Amino acid sequence: MNKQVSFTDEPLILVDTDGNPVGSMPKLECHLGQGTLHRAFSVFLFNNKNELLLQQRSADKMLWPSFWSNSCCSHPRLGEDEATAVHRRVAEELGITCIDELTKHFEFEYQASYLDVGSEWELCSVLTARCDQFPRVNSNEISATRWVSIDQLSPLLQADAERFTPWIKLEWKRLLPLLQNKFLAV
Repeated sequence: MNKQVSFTDEPLILVDTDGNPVGSMPKLECHLGQGTLHRAFSVFLFNNKNELLLQQRSADKMLWPSFWSNSCCSHPRLGEDEATAVHRRVAEELGITCIDELTKHFEFEYQASYLDVGSEWELCSVLTARCDQFPRVNSNEISATRWVSIDQLSPLLQADAERFTPWIKLEWKRLLPLLQNKFLAV
C-alpha cells in the first residue's frame, strides 16, 4: 500500500491556546519556521497482549524523517470530528480498519523544532485504542512498525531518545500513569 494521503496544501485547523478554531492554513505553512498552532491527534494502539504499536516515520517526511513514534499522528480535516479523523488516518497509514475502545485521555500544547527545517506547534489530543489487526503500512507515510511491551517503552525512550519524535516522549510520560487500570491490569 503506497497511496498518497497527505498533502502540503491540505488545510489544517488553526486554534488558540484554549482550543477554539481561529481559521485554517495549508499544512506546509503551519510547519515552517516556529510553526503555527493547529489541532492534531496522537493515537497509541495496543493489541490483546498489551503491546504498543510503534511506527517509524517515512524517510520522505519533512519533519523527523525515519524517527520512531507512536502508532499514528495526524490532523483532523476541516469539518471532521476527532473520532472520524482517527479512524480515517489509522486506516490510511496502517491499513487498520478495526479499532476498539477509542479513549481520549488528555489534550496538550507543545512546540518542537526540527533542525532548521520547520516545527510542530500543536494542540494535540492523546488517545488510546485496542487493535489486533496486523498493520499493512502505507510506505508514503511509514517505513516500519513494531510492537513493544508497555514496560519496554520507557527504557527504550531513554536509551534511544534521539531516534524518537519529541511528542511521543512528552505524551508517554503523561499517558503511562493513566494506563495502569486500562492496559496493565490484565
